[in-house]
Amino acid sequence: MIDLRSDTLTLPTEEMREIIANATVGDDCYGEDMSVNELEQYCKQIFGVEDALFVPTGTMANQLAIKTQVSEGNEVITETNYHINFYESASVAILSSVVLNTYRTVDGILKVEHVEELIHSKPRGAFYAQPQLVSIENI
Repeated sequence: MIDLRSDTLTLPTEEMREIIANATVGDDCYGEDMSVNELEQYCKQIFGVEDALFVPTGTMANQLAIKTQVSEGNEVITETNYHINFYESASVAILSSVVLNTYRTVDGILKVEHVEELIHSKPRGAFYAQPQLVSIENI
């Protein structure tokens, strides 16, 4: 089994090392890395979307998702112990000017009723952060 929770926990097998060493590589900035191109095409097909973008870390993916989907001054709803709150709350504030609105669950599973409770737990209006995204994790 490969543990994909973090790149710090994942070590390549000998087979992976061999594939990496023998991989055909190119400059992805010029669209010349065939591995990246194939992965992005595959993801486009799986998710049925117009385009896909490979990024090297989960943190970068999270920050891009927030920056592109949440307007400055608004909020992301998430669970208190999720990675995005525990390790990325400063990045969210600095890079996107967004706040996190968190809910502590017993089992780490953020449910619809938790989200609804957070939405209705504070004043809403022109002078308040509006919820624009819900960030969930696989556990």
